[in-house]
Amino acid sequence: MFPKVLCVCGRQSGCYFDAFSELKRKKYQDYCKEHGIEDIHPEYSKYRINLELGDILDMLGIERECCRVTLLTQVLFRELY
Repeated sequence: MFPKVLCVCGRQSGCYFDAFSELKRKKYQDYCKEHGIEDIHPEYSKYRINLELGDILDMLGIERECCRVTLLTQVLFRELY
């Protein structure tokens, strides 16, 4: 993710994206191990798993709604194609 500057608050959200993605992937893998699902990557999953990601955003110190929405809705096209 490029260092995106948000229009609403003026903060850069790109610097948090790698840490957020890594923590999200780890949480997904922990969930899969706990429930006996043999899946590796959340973007390629054939399962519909809803994870609560608010605690990861809180841990990173991302409190503003505009920053949270930007990170939660970011899609990396290189992982999809």
